[in-house]
Amino acid sequence: MSQLRPQERDLQALLDHVDPQKEIQNATAAQLDRMLRNETVLDALVPFTDSWFEDTGETRDIIRGSRSARTVEKRIWAFLEGRREIWARRFLQTAIILKSAKKERLSKALAAAAFALIHKHPLQGIPLMEDIVITTLDAGGAPL
Repeated sequence: MSQLRPQERDLQALLDHVDPQKEIQNATAAQLDRMLRNETVLDALVPFTDSWFEDTGETRDIIRGSRSARTVEKRIWAFLEGRREIWARRFLQTAIILKSAKKERLSKALAAAAFALIHKHPLQGIPLMEDIVITTLDAGGAPL
C-alpha cells in the first residue's frame, strides 16, 4: 500500500476510462443532445449539482458590480467559458465514481457533459452548466 500513488490523467484519458466503447465520443449531435438533456438523469444528479457552483473573487466581483440580473448572468456565463477544463474534470471524476458504483446512466450523462465542454459545445446547450450558473447566482446573492 505504501507504494500507491495517484495517477495523473488528462481529460481525454479520463473520458476514455468512462467511455471505453466511445459511445459518447462517436455520438451524433442529436444523440449527444439527448444524453445532455435526459430529464430523468438530470433529476437524479441534483444531489451533485446542488453543490456545484463558482465562488471566487471574480464571481463575487461580477455579482457585486453588475446592476441587473441579466448582466450578472451574462458575465457569469462568460466567466465559465474560461473554466471549461475545470468543470469537465469534475464531471469526469464524478462519472468515474458513479460508474464504479454501477450508476451507468448518471456516469454517461456526466461524461457527455464533459465531452461537450472539451469540444467547445455552447455552454448554454449543456443543462448541467445552466444549473451551475443558477446555483452560482443563488449562492452569491445575485438578484434573480
